[in-house]
Amino acid sequence: RGATPNERIVMEMHRFIRFMRRRGLRRERHETMRETIGRWGASIGDLRGELDQVLLQFEAALYGPVAGSEENYRQFAERIRNIRKSMK
Repeated sequence: RGATPNERIVMEMHRFIRFMRRRGLRRERHETMRETIGRWGASIGDLRGELDQVLLQFEAALYGPVAGSEENYRQFAERIRNIRKSMK
């Protein structure tokens, strides 16, 4: 596990991408994460809001100047769990 909540969010996002690949939704090499999530959201309309929130939290963790909190990580992980449950 990562030492900081932000590092754990980034690692969790990479696990989520692998999960989505197994569900038939791939991330193309040339795509940014924003493009990938947008495309996935268009194909899974009912999860678009959750996917958008996951993307915002991921971008804040990866690019933001402020260290994230444990609460940020918990919210992110909960959203990912909800999406995974909806995809099964």
